Amino acid sequence: MIIKTMKQALLAAFVAVFAARSWAQPVLDVPFLPQAGTTVTLGGNEFSGADPGPAGADQTWDFSGLTQTFEESYIFMDPAATPFADLYPDANLAAQQPDTSYFYYDLTGSTVESIGFAKDQVGFGLVYTDFALDPERIISIPFTYNDSESDTFAGIQGALGFDVEISGTKSIEADAWGTLVLPSGEFMNTVRLREVRSQTSNSFTFESVIYRWISPERVFWLLELGENSNTGGVTDHLNRWALAPLTVGMADTPPEPAGFNILNTVVQSGDPIRIWSWTPTTGSLTFNDPRGRRIKTIDRTTLGREGMELSTMGLTSGVYLITFISNAKAQTARVVIQ
Repeated sequence: MIIKTMKQALLAAFVAVFAARSWAQPVLDVPFLPQAGTTVTLGGNEFSGADPGPAGADQTWDFSGLTQTFEESYIFMDPAATPFADLYPDANLAAQQPDTSYFYYDLTGSTVESIGFAKDQVGFGLVYTDFALDPERIISIPFTYNDSESDTFAGIQGALGFDVEISGTKSIEADAWGTLVLPSGEFMNTVRLREVRSQTSNSFTFESVIYRWISPERVFWLLELGENSNTGGVTDHLNRWALAPLTVGMADTPPEPAGFNILNTVVQSGDPIRIWSWTPTTGSLTFNDPRGRRIKTIDRTTLGREGMELSTMGLTSGVYLITFISNAKAQTARVVIQ
């Protein structure tokens, strides 16, 4: 269950995010989300005392002096290529860490949700989390300064053949935007998200406050500062930042300039399909049902990073085809509606 408040007009948000590099309130949308085939490399430390700095508009945060003590990466891939795909049939994106931990996500037309985690750990066997009861919202898009949302989540954690129920709450607020300075460079027009999370299992409660800085022009987040505590009063810290932030459009650019991307290739009936192109491309688009009947035709449209939505209201389960033709070249993609 999720509640979202929008304090900015959507039209103004879309105008802001796609403006040229300038001092403008940024908006997070589809392009910053990692896609299968992307690798994000992070540096980090576990030191306390990292001050997230002030909230508000047009801030500057200088973290150029961060000391790195470890390096890790996230390799994003098709869930079908992972060893635990059968546990998470609703996932359409997975991320692997070097220790062979796998995280599973569901990207819809307007949300990113965590639906599980799995790892084959020596001495413990399969260790996993399954949020099938109530997935955990990562973020809704578009999202901009002063937007906020709250979420509940519930599921099961398992290890050594034993399962325990978990549940929790989370709130996220975009409490600031401005310029972020990291050891890897300076990044204008970043949005800062403040996340407060509480998770309970049996009699144990785990709480965290995490700040993340995200740029609409970069893939994934740029900086994360986190503080975690548990029922026993133990507090730890985790600070991570992008070592070589990937520019949007360079990490996952299709080979053909006329190509288009689909954010959610598996959707529930009623959820919109989000499509976009890394570079503005004009052409015609058709949307056909499993029997080849045309549902929608757009004779002339320009796809760009802002993307567009195709409605699935009233459509039955099956495999649907979307075809985009530009400069006499056609690209067809399949979408599964459940």
